Amino acid sequence: MEEKKIVRSIRNINYKNDTKDKRNVLDVYYSSKDSLRDVLIFVHGGKWKSGHKNRYKYLGRNFVRKGLVTVIINYSLASNQIERMAQDCTAAVIWVYQYISNYGGDPNRIFLMGHSSGGHLIEFINSNTRFFNQYNIKNPIYGIILLDAFGLDMYEYLDQATSKNNKDYDTFIQVFSNDRQKWFEI
Repeated sequence: MEEKKIVRSIRNINYKNDTKDKRNVLDVYYSSKDSLRDVLIFVHGGKWKSGHKNRYKYLGRNFVRKGLVTVIINYSLASNQIERMAQDCTAAVIWVYQYISNYGGDPNRIFLMGHSSGGHLIEFINSNTRFFNQYNIKNPIYGIILLDAFGLDMYEYLDQATSKNNKDYDTFIQVFSNDRQKWFEI
C-alpha cells in the first residue's frame, strides 16, 4: 500500500528583497518525503487587475499529492503596467530557481502554469530573454502550460473596434498603454 504524502506549506514568502510590496509573495507546497521533484509555479489570472494566490491553495495541495513541488505566486496588478507584472513574475521564478531545492524541488525542472492573463504573463517572460538577462541568469523555465490563456495577441484584440466596448478595455489600455507599436511586443 502506497504511503500518503504529507503536504506541507510555507506561505507569504517575499520573493523580491528590494520591495515591501505585499503582492510580491509566494506560497510553497511540498512533501518532506521526496527530493528533486518537478516544480510547478502557478500564476493566477484576473484580467491583470484582480486575483490572488490564496484562491488556489487546493492546487498546491493537490499537485504535491501528484508528485510535484508547487509554488503559487502573487504579482503586481493594474494600475501597474505589464512590464512591472512581468518583472514580478520573473523575480518569483528566480527565487524558485535559487531556493526550491530547500523544499525538495529540482531547480532544473521548473514548469509554469498560467491561467488566463497569468498564461499571457508566463508566455511573455518565457519568450523574452531580456527578463532573465537583466539578472545575468539563463531562463530556468523548463516548460509552460497555458490554461485558457488570454492576451497572447494583444495587438489583434485591442485593435478591434468591438474590443472598445469591453468593460475592461480601459484597464487593458492602462496595463498595455496606448502605444499600438508596443502591443506587438507584448
